Amino acid sequence: MKTICASRFFSGACFSLAVFLLGSASSFGQATRTWVSGVGDDVNPCSRTAPCKTFAGAISKTAAGGEINTLDPGGYGTVTITKSMVIDGIGGGNSSILGSGTNGINISAAATDVITIRNVQINGAGTGIHGIRINNAKAVHIENCEIYNFTTNGVLVDVTSASAGATVEVFIKNCTFRNINPTAAGGNGAVLVKPPVGVNVALSMENTSMEQSAFGLRVEDRGTATLKSCFSGNHVNHGYLAVGSAAAAVINLENCVAANNNNNAASSGVQSFGAFSTVRLSNSTVFGNRTGIITQSGGALISFGNNRVSGNTTNATTAPTSTTPSL
Repeated sequence: MKTICASRFFSGACFSLAVFLLGSASSFGQATRTWVSGVGDDVNPCSRTAPCKTFAGAISKTAAGGEINTLDPGGYGTVTITKSMVIDGIGGGNSSILGSGTNGINISAAATDVITIRNVQINGAGTGIHGIRINNAKAVHIENCEIYNFTTNGVLVDVTSASAGATVEVFIKNCTFRNINPTAAGGNGAVLVKPPVGVNVALSMENTSMEQSAFGLRVEDRGTATLKSCFSGNHVNHGYLAVGSAAAAVINLENCVAANNNNNAASSGVQSFGAFSTVRLSNSTVFGNRTGIITQSGGALISFGNNRVSGNTTNATTAPTSTTPSL
C-alpha cells in the first residue's frame, strides 16, 4: 500500500490512516458477490475478473447473506454451506457438482440461516451418497436443479443438528431427481424427510419430477410435505409414502401424478402407513402402479373426490378413509 503525505507534519496521521485501512481490508475481506469459473483459481479473490475455481474456494470469501455465481460451464466441486447464502449456476450453461463417493452439498448452517441453491446439476456418478443433505438451517430453497445417480438420497432432510422445538422449512421447485438408490437398499430414495425427535420439517414441492429411484418422496414422523404439480414414477417401490409411527407424518398432493411404480409386489402409487400418517389427495392422477392407493397399519388417506385412479393392477386396497368435497 502506498501512502503519500503532503508534509512531515501529517506523516504520523498518514501512517495511522494506512494502518487503519489495512485493518479494514482484513476485516471486510469477504465480498457480497463472488464468482467461480472453470478456468479460475481458488487463490484468487473470487471477483468477476479474478474468479475462484470451486464453490468451496469461494465460500470463505463470500460474506454471510452473499451470493456465489458461475461465469461459465464447469465442475465446481462438493461444498459444505455454513451460513446464509445463494449459490447460483445461472452463468454457466452446465454448472455441476460431481459428488462421487460423498455428498454433493452439505448444509450445516445456523438456525437463523436461509440457503438457496439454484441452477446446479449434482451428479453422484453412481457412488455418491446424498445429493444434498440438510443438517440445519432456518430455510433451504432448491430451485431449477437436477440431482441424479446417488446411492442413497437425492435430498435428505434429517436436520440432526437442529435445536429441539425447531421447524425447518425446505422448498423444492422446478427440479428433477432420477436414478437415486436404484437398488432400493434401505428406506432411501429421491427425497426423504426424516427429522429427529423434537424437530419438525415443513417441505413444499412444486413442478418437480422424481424418476427411476427406490421411491419418490417419503415423509416420516414430524414431517409435513405439500406438493403441487409434481410427478413421481417408474420407481422400484412407491411414488409417495407417508410413514407415521409415533408422530404425525403428512403428505398433501394437489395436481400430482403417481405412475408406473410397479417393479415389485409391494409397489404403490400413493401409500399412507402407520396410525399417525395422513395423505390428502386432490385433483391427482394415479395409474400404471402395482397398487394405486393403499393404507396400512391405521394410515389415513383423504380424497377430495376429484382424483383419477385407474389402470393400476389393483386400483385401491381400501376405500379412502374419508372424502372431503372441494369447496
